[in-house]
Amino acid sequence: MNTTLDRFTLCRDCAAEYADPMDRRFHAEPLACEVCGPALSWHDGRQRIGGNAQALVAAVAALRDGQIVAVRVSVAIIFCAMRATSVAWRA
Repeated sequence: MNTTLDRFTLCRDCAAEYADPMDRRFHAEPLACEVCGPALSWHDGRQRIGGNAQALVAAVAALRDGQIVAVRVSVAIIFCAMRATSVAWRA
């Protein structure tokens, strides 16, 4: 594989789909696979939580508590926050 994500190992199913020109995922980056796709982790300066479900629970709890959550993905950092009221934010 010759992409920016070539350092990530594909599982057998994703490798077969990636290599098959007749597959709709031919040469597609498999970012949502439960086996070889991304894994979530939580770091808040006090604790580190691994595992997709547990990390997601921690992030949602932080958002509900009024905190801002930064999500690091392969090419960017995305900042998430909950809206404090039902009134739309204005620029």
